[in-house]
Amino acid sequence: MRRSVLVVALLMGIAACGDPPLLATPLPNGYDFNSNGGEFGYITRPDGTRMAEYFGILNNGEEQWCGPFGWEGKFVVCEVVEYVNNSLETKNKGYFLLNSQTGEAAIFSSEKEIINYWKVHLRVPFPRLAHSYPATAVR
Repeated sequence: MRRSVLVVALLMGIAACGDPPLLATPLPNGYDFNSNGGEFGYITRPDGTRMAEYFGILNNGEEQWCGPFGWEGKFVVCEVVEYVNNSLETKNKGYFLLNSQTGEAAIFSSEKEIINYWKVHLRVPFPRLAHSYPATAVR
């Protein structure tokens, strides 16, 4: 009896360990932010396809993912991290900007660069960046 209780408890503990849940946050104009428990995020288009040219394993073999993100009006921004050869070691950090109305996107090399661009061209408040929001739900 004791042994079977121990085995069941062990199996439940193993089952509880694993990947964090896939979280999804709706963004303006039908886009979504998806992440693995708030990390390794990516943005999907209104048709549900991942913006693969910016997130995931890129053509050069490096991985690039979105971290904290936010939006103001039609503009979506996220911190982009490039990882070195299948490790958690980061190579570069930048910022991704999406105009969700037109689908235009750009990468900026620093926080200073994107904030300056935001102030001059977008004329809306720069959003607070976070890993999740009240609208974030487990998918």
